[in-house]
Amino acid sequence: MRNQRSSLHSAALEQAQVLQQNLAQAEAACLALDAADQTQKAQLHCALQEAQAAQTALQQQLNTINQSANFSTQAIANPNDRDTGYPSTEITSRSSETWFWRLFEESQDPTFILEDGRFIDCNQAAVKAMQCANKSDLLSLNPGQLSPEFQPDGRSSAEKANEMIKTTLRQGGHRFEWLHRRLDGEDFWVEVQLTPLEMNGRQILYATWRDISDRKAAEAELYEQEQLLRSTYEGVEYNIVIIDVSSEGEFRFIGWNPATEKHTGITSEFALGKTPEQLLGREQGAILRQNYQRCLNLGKSITYEEYVPLRGHDRWWLTTLNPLKNEKGKIYRIVLTTFEITDRKLAEAKLQQKEAQYRSVFEAMNDGILISDLETGELVTANPAAYNLFGYTYEEFVQLQPSDYVHSDSLPLFAQFLETVRAGKRFYCEAVDIRKDGTLIDVEVTGVSLLYDGKPHALSVVRDISDRKAAENALQETNSLLNSVLETIPGFFFAKDLDGRHVVLNSNLANFFGKPIDEIIGKTDADLFSEDRATTIMLEDQEVMTQEITQRFESVVPVGGVDHTYLIVKTPLHDPEGKIVGLIGLAQDISDRKAMEISLQQSEQRFRDVTEAAGEYIWEMSAEGQYTFVTERVIEVKGYSPAELLGHSPFEFMPKADVVHAASMLQKATVNKSAFSLEHRNILPSGNVIWEAVSGVPILDDQGGIIGFRGTGLSITERKVAETALTQKAEELEQTLQELQRAQLRMIQNEKMSSLGQLVAGVAHEINNPVSFIYSNIPPANHYTQDLLRLVNLYQTHYPDPLPKIRDEIKAIDLEFVKQDLPKILVSMKLGAERIRQIIGSLRTFSRLDEADCKEVDIHAGLDSTLVILGHRIKATSERPAIQIIKDYGELGLVECYAGQLNQVFMNILANALDALEERDRHRSHQDIQQFPSTITIRTHSVGSDRIAIHILDNGSGMPKAIQQRVFDPFFTTKPVGQGTGMGMSISHQIITENHGGTIQCFSSPGQETEFIIEIPRSQGTY
Repeated sequence: MRNQRSSLHSAALEQAQVLQQNLAQAEAACLALDAADQTQKAQLHCALQEAQAAQTALQQQLNTINQSANFSTQAIANPNDRDTGYPSTEITSRSSETWFWRLFEESQDPTFILEDGRFIDCNQAAVKAMQCANKSDLLSLNPGQLSPEFQPDGRSSAEKANEMIKTTLRQGGHRFEWLHRRLDGEDFWVEVQLTPLEMNGRQILYATWRDISDRKAAEAELYEQEQLLRSTYEGVEYNIVIIDVSSEGEFRFIGWNPATEKHTGITSEFALGKTPEQLLGREQGAILRQNYQRCLNLGKSITYEEYVPLRGHDRWWLTTLNPLKNEKGKIYRIVLTTFEITDRKLAEAKLQQKEAQYRSVFEAMNDGILISDLETGELVTANPAAYNLFGYTYEEFVQLQPSDYVHSDSLPLFAQFLETVRAGKRFYCEAVDIRKDGTLIDVEVTGVSLLYDGKPHALSVVRDISDRKAAENALQETNSLLNSVLETIPGFFFAKDLDGRHVVLNSNLANFFGKPIDEIIGKTDADLFSEDRATTIMLEDQEVMTQEITQRFESVVPVGGVDHTYLIVKTPLHDPEGKIVGLIGLAQDISDRKAMEISLQQSEQRFRDVTEAAGEYIWEMSAEGQYTFVTERVIEVKGYSPAELLGHSPFEFMPKADVVHAASMLQKATVNKSAFSLEHRNILPSGNVIWEAVSGVPILDDQGGIIGFRGTGLSITERKVAETALTQKAEELEQTLQELQRAQLRMIQNEKMSSLGQLVAGVAHEINNPVSFIYSNIPPANHYTQDLLRLVNLYQTHYPDPLPKIRDEIKAIDLEFVKQDLPKILVSMKLGAERIRQIIGSLRTFSRLDEADCKEVDIHAGLDSTLVILGHRIKATSERPAIQIIKDYGELGLVECYAGQLNQVFMNILANALDALEERDRHRSHQDIQQFPSTITIRTHSVGSDRIAIHILDNGSGMPKAIQQRVFDPFFTTKPVGQGTGMGMSISHQIITENHGGTIQCFSSPGQETEFIIEIPRSQGTY
């Protein structure tokens, strides 16, 4: 129990110490940034107060732990006993156990107890932190579910968690930072205190979290502020000097920025640590000390002009002293900012001496000078540099109001400018102004009071600092980029001065030494390595700097008991004048690469053995396409030795027909940096041609650029000969199969047409006899009927009063109606008989049994007979109007052809057209069909003097290209099973192309018309 209490006590004490360190860092940051703007200071002080409150809370927790020193081990090992009571034999002190569980449950920090990698208990703070509904839900989760897959350092959370547990068990406790993930997916930072406890022979882990998300954010913000201040300190054009104020009231310079070095000619190394008298002499130093003391006495910022002779020249400066106070209100530093105003002072003196000289200087100044009325702010005059800077003429410029040339964001500065100058003080600011064309310019404005025409005015000097601003931004970006580059270098980066002291290094090298960067800066290798190792390194460094050479070598360095190979590059570092001031170096761990090289050599040897056994040769080629390496096996494939091939292009040994394809494949592989495979022919020294299969992969340099190819080559001549024979045989078989299929189709069609022709002819013959009998007897029957009707009329004329029995019969048979209707019946019978005779004629024409041979026929008669046969499908039905047939027959004359076969083609095309129209009309209303009727257009015309063309066009729904391409294929049909065989159009194509030497084409697209165009010769003897 005492060990457990000690572990928890130690964990809490360590948390308090870390928090105290963070608190001290936050206080130091606040003091260092005391000169920053008020918003930043408020944010940092808020973070400081939160850290102090957290420290207080942690101290209370530590006190509570001390009070609950003798808690029960059984309570931790069996946390569920809290709900069922505590066995008296297992409880050392019920009071101490109550204190422990009260601390455990009421702690504001999430706390877990783990055993064998699983949660066995947690407090409500943990449930709340993970946003679970209750404790049971949280305890049911695997610890791995509370973290993202990877930690911010790129390591697997599971792997790193195991490492933390091992460290805890090894050290008896461990504190570390961890990124957790709530159940809603939100990530947050915690500081984890992990403590191992031995409970009745059971190993458990006691884990306490503290949310440090705010601290992490504050650290990031603090780093950004530090970078901002450093960039400002080093990048501004005006002087910044930091003066330390000791407790005895002594002033010493501890900060001397680059601008101060530039303007004063005094380096920071010479100035730092000196008093004013030590730096500038007793007389001038006393003057500076008097001003510093005045700032110290006033306790606030002061601005004044001072005369400081430097480098034999009289110089005037506008200086501002800004005191920095610690938490007790005592001034411990003074920040001095100043810029030279010698020119202005001299100009003022000259202006007082000579007005004419003032005007010439005023007009010739490169900086813009504006004189404004102090009461109204309106412009009174301006020099050329001013109105030219803004793009106006003098007359235009002096009529402007401040809002016309000062940007709206800078207008408050203009009001401050007037107020400051009215108070007799000097004004300085950087602002944004507006040119006449609307473009913005960055300006530096200095304002002073001026007596002009006997009245106080404000004189402002406006300097275009756009270029300087751009340079400052570029410098900031360069510094940021440099830091990013240093941190992204995968190896170690370092820079040393002539004495071998480290002046720059990246975090990778600091991690190697196991120290922060600031502890390594200024140290030599003797402070960091063993004596022997340090001596070797320093000798190498001296050789680089004295001989001004770049060294590149590999070095084996033991790391954690394991030898690692590093590739080290060192090169001299020169200042702008070319003088050596040190060296820079880069070291990269190439242990994996060295191991890979050994493995690659072994793999390459195995590959060579395999390829040699497979009859392949290995080759390498430069980016220019020339052999740089080939194995001896190449002579068996190409017939040339390696010596005869090296330095030559493989294209030199190919037939010209193969070079274009091979060069194209190689070019494509070069552009895509990809592998390639190709087969090509080679010309042997004997002149014979052989086949070769080549495979290659690109060779890349360290930057990923292609420097060549390597691969294998294999003779495939025997395979190619066999493939050629097989291909030729397959083509012959394919041609034979097609001929057999065509012959089969012709036989089936001939048999079908013969049977159909005999059937149609027989039916026509059998119907023709009785119809002819009826048709031939209709004229005499009609003559007899007329005679009888005339006789009846004579009877009625001469015997108007018949006998009653005759009168009743006349009435019964409705004699008058019979007299009118009987002639009509005979006419209808004649028309029906004529229609039957016409159909019989069409059937005979369609079958053409008497015209099986090729002979001259009327094409139009064949088309008309086909339309008669299909008349039942063309006429109107109850569902749709009649399909319109549009005939546009040209003058064809008689055409020599197989009439019966052509009629079959017409029947197939027209029947398919009717199918398409009927299918389309089933989805249209009767009104739509009447408005846009279905039509079939038949057009014939001559094509030259020896050919005719027949166009059959329907205005149906058309067909897609895929169907159009297969419309003449055998057995292809789009109709349902049982409604089409897929033979009609194939046979039609065969009849036109093979039997008549013509062409048949189909033109269509979805939603458009479908048109078949048939062309045949007028005479079959001409093809």
